[in-house]
Amino acid sequence: MPTRHFTRQQLAALSVPPNSPEDVEYSDTLLADEHVTTLKYTQRRRCIFRADDGKAYAVTYEAAIDAGDYETGAVPEGYGWYGETVEAVEFEQRPMTVLSWEPVEEPADACGKCKTPFDPADTRFDGHAQHGVTPYCRRCIDRCHDNEIADHRCVICA
Repeated sequence: MPTRHFTRQQLAALSVPPNSPEDVEYSDTLLADEHVTTLKYTQRRRCIFRADDGKAYAVTYEAAIDAGDYETGAVPEGYGWYGETVEAVEFEQRPMTVLSWEPVEEPADACGKCKTPFDPADTRFDGHAQHGVTPYCRRCIDRCHDNEIADHRCVICA
């Protein structure tokens, strides 16, 4: 990992770390401010910024926990940085595919109205094949007489 050392004064000139995560929206040099982990009395955050050489770097720092009215410990002096310089790691933005867990939906194997099993081979306009992606067969869709009657309510039209 390519790294670079910044003095605290250089970071302060770049507004690193920001006073608030929302400050990223209004800054030309700040690219992101992310939560990393929660410690006992503080939180560790990562600030990604663009330096004078045009590259993006990230530093971690400690910030106060927003706990509302509850008391939390004081933030360490110097944002948890020790020494005159702070090591920053070079970062780059990459496209990423994110996997997530979603509930499994059971495929419909019978019509939601007449309960007749779907027959994919019966593709007549009034057959028992599934109508598109609806849970109804073509026959029930065809038999639904959605008309001008104001009180018409069926399973399909409701």
